[in-house]
Amino acid sequence: MFEALTSDKQLTLERQNGDYLLAGKAVDFSLKSGDHRQYTMQYEGKQYKVDVLELDPISKEVTLRINGKKTHVKIRSKMEKLLKRLGLENALATKLDALYAPMPGLIHDILVSPGEKVEAGTPLIILEAMKMENVIKSPGAGVISKVEVEKTDSVDKGALLLNFE
Repeated sequence: MFEALTSDKQLTLERQNGDYLLAGKAVDFSLKSGDHRQYTMQYEGKQYKVDVLELDPISKEVTLRINGKKTHVKIRSKMEKLLKRLGLENALATKLDALYAPMPGLIHDILVSPGEKVEAGTPLIILEAMKMENVIKSPGAGVISKVEVEKTDSVDKGALLLNFE
């Protein structure tokens, strides 16, 4: 189960016994992968073209274009939802020491410098992967101590990008 939050909606989607449930109600839903971050979604007899424009695995935010309309979605897991309900949303937070590349790619831009204070969600680096620019955001508050990469560097998944104080 996961929860998707948009600017005007909060949707809960889960799969149970092969069926998809939206807000607890069974729905006709399918998702087929296409080329390079493109999907075809079937929902209640209607077909939608879905393009993944940006994906930030750290903040769990994704920008989609659905039938030409751009939308921003925040994904929350069942665990995150439970922790928030219990008032423990920061219980899984860890000390911010370093930032690693979530995928292989090319450093398109570096948006911070050593000594700079950042908050959770602050854009840090733009990583180009599969011809798409991905904004890598800070997973928490901290101070940049060292930038380990340079613009135009090619990095592997897991490569050290930044250190924090």
